[in-house]
Amino acid sequence: MIKTSSLFLFVLFILSSCQTRKKNDNYEKYELVQDHTVNFPMDDQTSYRTFFVNSFQDSLNNELLVFLAQQKPSIQFFDIANQSLYKEIKLSKGGPHGVGSPAGLLMLSWDSIFVVSSSRYLVSLINSNGALLKSYRVLTGSAYNDNTGMLQPYTTSPPVKINDLIYFNVAPDRDVYKPSYFEGTTNLTLDISNGQYAYFNTYPKEFKNGVWGVTGITYSTTFNPLKKEFIYSFTISDSLVVFDPETNKSKRYYAGSRFIKSKIRPMSKPENNHDLEYALETPYYKGIIYDKYRDMYYRFVIHSIPYKDETGEINGFHEKPVSVILLDKDLSVMGETKLPDNIFLNHIYFVAKDGLFISNGNPENPELKEDFAVFTCFKVSPPPANTN
Repeated sequence: MIKTSSLFLFVLFILSSCQTRKKNDNYEKYELVQDHTVNFPMDDQTSYRTFFVNSFQDSLNNELLVFLAQQKPSIQFFDIANQSLYKEIKLSKGGPHGVGSPAGLLMLSWDSIFVVSSSRYLVSLINSNGALLKSYRVLTGSAYNDNTGMLQPYTTSPPVKINDLIYFNVAPDRDVYKPSYFEGTTNLTLDISNGQYAYFNTYPKEFKNGVWGVTGITYSTTFNPLKKEFIYSFTISDSLVVFDPETNKSKRYYAGSRFIKSKIRPMSKPENNHDLEYALETPYYKGIIYDKYRDMYYRFVIHSIPYKDETGEINGFHEKPVSVILLDKDLSVMGETKLPDNIFLNHIYFVAKDGLFISNGNPENPELKEDFAVFTCFKVSPPPANTN
């Protein structure tokens, strides 16, 4: 009987090992490789660091980088191939054409650009001259409360227009150091035909009854126009959430990092003065982006580091290692690549015909160029079969 049980356990161990090995093999089928860098010149009023970048193809098939210069403020368009300024739209914060302090935008065409001011709960429609055509405010009355949320129109969560509705991520207007924060809603739709807005969705169940720090509350979305689905990447979840806006139904797909070995735990002391230590010692899942040229996805991961280095100095948040998980069109893992340390920013990126472009603007980068927005183009190796 003992021998039979031992044999059973041994066989079970072998089968489990084979399954684990097979699963891990998926993380090594494809990898990201550096191909080339591009340098977009910044003027003396524009920082290489921005809340929002994206790519845009105009009617003449020019492939452009859309770069929001918040301080100026302006929207700058760079020819990706020539690495030169193609066009600039200057914005007004106040006055008859005021759009507030811009945090992100939705570029539909040269004469249909929605600029978002998160702090003012304001969405402004402008044309290519920066003239205000229409504005919408997504805050009833003059004060926010537990039932409202601040718009998050960033690189990691770009707004999406479907028919007359624009879909936004929002951050609940709640205390992040209380578990009730994660009972707040995570999304908002704005109907541009009548100005009405509505909140919907909330954080996944794994967030409930815990506190996850300031970094833990953020999440990323991307939109697949072929399937008409939103894909959510939440910071503490090894699964992606796929949301169908037509049916309001969600599905989950495992897309965890092979480098994260245990479940992410909440803050043991949910207080502000413990947040940095928790943020450094905790891994996070970050941006998710759909690559329409290769019909696949990239998911960014920030890995943990000790609170202090060997000399007793507190480590910097930008020193945390970064990896990128590659997923096919069905959200099955194709690979995972760790990026070189202290070079890249995980929240400034865009996809273009050549590949995935990631900002070299990490403050720890010894070759940092503050007068250029520098991006490294990564390609998938070997090239996916469905590459255009």
